[in-house]
Amino acid sequence: MASVTTAPRTWRHGSTGLAALLVTLLAALAVAPAGRAGAHEEIAGSDPAMGARIDEPITEVTIDFGSVVADDLEMGLLYDTGGGESVQVDATVSHPSPEVGRLEFAPLERQGRYFVRYLATVPADGHSIAGSILFDYGQPRSSGAASAGPWIAFGVVAAVILGLGVWLSLRRHQALVAGDAPHDTGVPEDVSG
Repeated sequence: MASVTTAPRTWRHGSTGLAALLVTLLAALAVAPAGRAGAHEEIAGSDPAMGARIDEPITEVTIDFGSVVADDLEMGLLYDTGGGESVQVDATVSHPSPEVGRLEFAPLERQGRYFVRYLATVPADGHSIAGSILFDYGQPRSSGAASAGPWIAFGVVAAVILGLGVWLSLRRHQALVAGDAPHDTGVPEDVSG
């Protein structure tokens, strides 16, 4: 009497499901707000304030980080040219007090939307404070914040479609496994000869 052991089942479609899951996770990360991992959630305030509309050209922006920040803080001013593009405005960063950063530049000439990006380290705990504020000088174009809307919608739809693909792939795999189960139990079978 001979004994035959069946080979263990292989994951024939596992790589497809794994790839789809990886793409779904990457899509979800792309849609998630950037710059928040390991960072403090908010600044204490800014001048101009987030979302403000100003009528007179300004020459500086200040940010109160709400905590003592290191001297190597980074700040930059960007002008939204529309269509999802922006240009860097020449500016100088200073640190007038332990909790405040200042960005100085020539008087604003172009009306529209401006973004101030910042990155500062809190020496007390090593965390970063990162993000951006926006303000409008004069009459803003509608293209600034609205231009991100279609891309966010695209990312959400892509994540849903990819998630559905992962779900269908896993269901197919489970159906294949369930269909093969009676033939492959992993228990040695006796074969009489």
